[in-house]
Order: sequence, then C-alpha cells, then structure tokens
Amino acid sequence: MDEKKKDNRPWIWFLVLIMVGGVLASGVLSDLFGSGGEEERPAQGQLPESELELPPIKLVHNVENTTIVTALGMARVYTNGTHAFIDANPPLAGKTLVFTITLLNATRDGIPVEVAEEGDLVTVNYVGRLESGELFDTTLREVAENESIPKSEYFTPRETYEPFTFTLGAGEVIRGFDSAVAGMRVNETKTVTLPPAEAYGEYNPMLVEAIPIEDELPRIEYLRRYITVPREEYEAIMGPAQVGATIDIMENIKAKVTRVDANVTIEVLLSQGDVINVGYPWNSTVVFVGEDRIAIRHEVSPGEVVQFSSLPWNTTIVE
Repeated sequence: MDEKKKDNRPWIWFLVLIMVGGVLASGVLSDLFGSGGEEERPAQGQLPESELELPPIKLVHNVENTTIVTALGMARVYTNGTHAFIDANPPLAGKTLVFTITLLNATRDGIPVEVAEEGDLVTVNYVGRLESGELFDTTLREVAENESIPKSEYFTPRETYEPFTFTLGAGEVIRGFDSAVAGMRVNETKTVTLPPAEAYGEYNPMLVEAIPIEDELPRIEYLRRYITVPREEYEAIMGPAQVGATIDIMENIKAKVTRVDANVTIEVLLSQGDVINVGYPWNSTVVFVGEDRIAIRHEVSPGEVVQFSSLPWNTTIVE
C-alpha cells in the first residue's frame, strides 16, 4: 500500500469532519460526518428558489436481524419494526451464569499434573446454563441434542462437540470460569454460579445505537469554505505549511493554504457545477459558493438502493 496515502487518510477525514460541519440529519445519518455545531448558514436568498424548495431525501433502512463485527467486537443487529438497533454488548451481558465443569486433564510444561494451577494447559467439558436453567452452551453433544433440556435464545448448535482446552489464568475465558477451574483436580466436577461481574459484565445501554427505520436527510447541505487547524497537526501530516500551496483533502476536492501562523487556514477550491463525493454513497453537485459556505445538492433518485459504509445494511431511497 502507498504509505503516503495511508498516512494521509486520518488527516483527510479530519478535514472532512470540519468541512462538512453543517451536516444535520435524523438518526444515524447525523453521525456520518459529525456536526460542527449550529453555525451560521448562507442566507437563503443566496440560493436559487428552486433549490430552496427541494424536499428532504427520505430513506428506508433495510434491516435484518444479524450479528456483525465492530471495533468493539461482535454486535447484534435487530429491529422492532420502527427502529433498528446495533447492540455492542456481549450477548450474555447482565446475565448470571451457572456452569457445571469437569476437569479432564492438566499439564504443566508438558507434564501431566493432578491439580490445575495458573499457567497450566487444561482441558474441560462444561455445561453452561442461565439462572432459569436454560442451556446457552456446552461441549457435550448428548446435552446439546437432548430435547428435554430447554435452550435459551443464546444457544447455537455446534458442528462438532469436543472438550475445550485453554491456558488457565491467561484471560482466554471469562474471569469466573478461570477462577472455578483453578484448584480443581483431574476428573473432578463442580458447579459454580457466576454473577455478571465474574462473567460478561453488566448490560450497558450506552452500547446500543437506535436508528429510525424511516430516516431523512436534507437534500441541500453546506460545507465550510475555509478550514482552520493547528499548525502542528497540519505539518505533522502534510509537511511545512506554505501560503499558496495546494493540497488534496479528498480524491476530488482540493484546497489552498491561505494563511499560516499558529494555525493553518485552507480554502476549499470548489466552483458552482462541480460534481463531488463527500463520503455519501452518491455524488453531490455544488450549487452555490458563498463567502464562508459552499452549498451542495445530493443527487439521488427514488428507488435507488445504496450502502452507507457505516451501516451493516443497505438503504432504499424513497423520495
């Protein structure tokens, strides 16, 4: 990969966050670029009346229940019909778990030992249940396939069933499971009850993002024409700041350095009629360039199905 392009990427998105400070939309769309605050927009009279009368873009998110991988790990995606939810909590967060564990063998530096201690390689069979008695996981096929044993919503049949091996005390399992196995003797079976703090932690509602299924976005939005950033941050990425220098802030958007002191001010170089892309899954047309703001019109049509890079589903343009 081109090292220069890779290094510039965080800087480019930082500039876009600042430049698209006026992006405001309901639901998750407000987070696509963030918001620079309620800053003054160009006077409405500066835009053609035909542009001012344009209705917002209406969207429908095509959500399906699924599991995705995020920066925080696995997350559940589900819907209640009016909202979509991205839940980054572990599935068993907030649950008290009951484990029945059998220690099959333990080795220390490759030598079998009778009692498991921290650092040993141990192999176990286990049955994991909720407090209600519903099964959520097991290494034993006869338990998993026993129809008389109630299964929780978290239970998923395995393709193969075999004992589980891990290094005791290495953080490869939840804390309470580690503690339960420590001190067990080979062929010993024990049952332990683990509160959330010893299992997957308490449920955190802050890790749940709710998004309206029916959403909308202004068809006309505003970019900042001038961007000011600390000189130290600019030069750490772009090199020495020089008045008059032209830089690329996105693939199809250039800017010119207009002032250098403790900060660096750059002017976004766009003209009316330019077709650009500022990160949405469509292009936008510059319809007005004012003293401090640039107005763009999103070019979408009813029936289009688009994919926002920040969402694990596609979205249909309604109107």
